[in-house]
Formats: sequence, structure tokens, C-alpha cells
Amino acid sequence: MTWDGRFGQRAAYVELHGDELVVRSGRRAWHRRLSQAARVEGESPAALDPTGVSIFLKAAKVGRDSFICLESLPEGAGQSAPQRSVYLLADPLGKLTVYQLPALYGACKGLMDKGHGVHVVPHWRRLPEGQQKTHSVEWLRLAGRKGFAPTGVSEALTELSLDRFVRDAPRPDVGH
Repeated sequence: MTWDGRFGQRAAYVELHGDELVVRSGRRAWHRRLSQAARVEGESPAALDPTGVSIFLKAAKVGRDSFICLESLPEGAGQSAPQRSVYLLADPLGKLTVYQLPALYGACKGLMDKGHGVHVVPHWRRLPEGQQKTHSVEWLRLAGRKGFAPTGVSEALTELSLDRFVRDAPRPDVGH
């Protein structure tokens, strides 16, 4: 998979071959392995399906607020699968950090900007059978080379049908 275009006012190039990722801008080039991305404890490295990778871009005035996000279904998975392979390239033209977002209901659109350089993502979990609530979601902050840090905000939800949930109370504000 390759992408060549403008990222804000700068030319950029992204190339992905299996596990190898290259990001270029001007004379600078960053080489990373997806298998070495920061990920939530317990998540395994997830391959992107080379036949169906979506790329999302967010260019910002401040580099740390700029992102490139790569998303696909796992190889061989159907469209209704709740698992996604999602890699977020934070500050892609500066101090590139690669994150693998949690796979359950993972999506590039799950990234939330809380201002002042704080960004959070949801970490979904299925709860054990027999409980009234079926899933929990915990909000995690992107923490640079450390990976992810807890925000202290979480909630339990009941699944109505695939990708449709109900909560008992209004969603808490995901803080800094």
C-alpha cells in the first residue's frame, strides 16, 4: 500500500509492505515496524489487509495534533466482524509515534481530541457471560513512547445488536 500527497503544506509519502512502514517528507524518512507499535497490554500485533486499507489524515498547525490513521478488517474477516486492524501514526512529520489501537470496535474515527495535545481512544472489552451489562469501554490517553495511559473514565454498556449499545446514564466527560 502506498499513499503520496500533501499533508498540510508539506509533501508526504506513506509506504506499507507487510510489517514495514516508511513515512517520508522532504529529505526526512521514518522507518518503523508495525509489530513494534505501542499497543494495549494483551493485544497482539494485527496485520493490515493489503487489499483493503483505508487511510485517514488530520493535518494540524501543531505537529503533535497531526495524524495518519490506517484501518482495515483483519485478513479473511467479513464486514460484520467487530474486530479491526487500526494503526495511528501520531506526529507523522515530526517525532513519529506508531500506536496500534485496540481491535474490538477499533476505528480511526474513535480518536478524540481533548485539546492541549491530549488525545484519547476507547478500549472496548466484552464482559463475562451472565452479567446484565455485556461490554465495558475505558478511555485511554495516547502517552507517546509509553503507549497508552488510563484516564480513569470507563462505563459498562448493554449490547442491543451488533454495534448498537445502550447506557443507563449520560456518558461521563472524558477528561485530561
